[in-house]
Amino acid sequence: MTAANNLPVDTPPFPLNTTFKYNSHHYEFAHKYLTDLFFQDPMKLQLFLVEKGDSALRFFWKRAGKRFSADQQIPYQGLEMEELRPNSQTKLILITTPKPIGITETYYIAMVLQGNEGRYFTLELGYEPMEERSMAIVGEWDASGNHNSYDDFPNPDREKFIEAVLSLLRE
Repeated sequence: MTAANNLPVDTPPFPLNTTFKYNSHHYEFAHKYLTDLFFQDPMKLQLFLVEKGDSALRFFWKRAGKRFSADQQIPYQGLEMEELRPNSQTKLILITTPKPIGITETYYIAMVLQGNEGRYFTLELGYEPMEERSMAIVGEWDASGNHNSYDDFPNPDREKFIEAVLSLLRE
């Protein structure tokens, strides 16, 4: 990881009438394609990613972008993963995604296995219209397709995200 991953959110402020769009390649990868793969078989996906590494991520990124026209597809520069073992019971795959440019696009994804239970967390670009500020929001998808939002940070900080995920796992 580079220090650049902990830089302040430097996207331009969004107008107050920002409309949310579900049609970005970035969103499709992090919030639809990868979540579907993960919840089909969390252990199998984690093993595959550990074995194949960044090349598997690039393959999935390209597959997630296939439903978009060429000019809507986003290059995978910055897409990488690492396996973390916070304790003997927990496997965490941390994925760094290409820099988000729209609300709900991700900075990081954490795919977690604790025993046989899989959990899927994101650190997303958010925007607070009343305060006219962008932020990084911790989110979680469940196997039913429900999304919860938790903490937010002024900046997309890798270590704070990992700490927030580990804290949520202890609850």
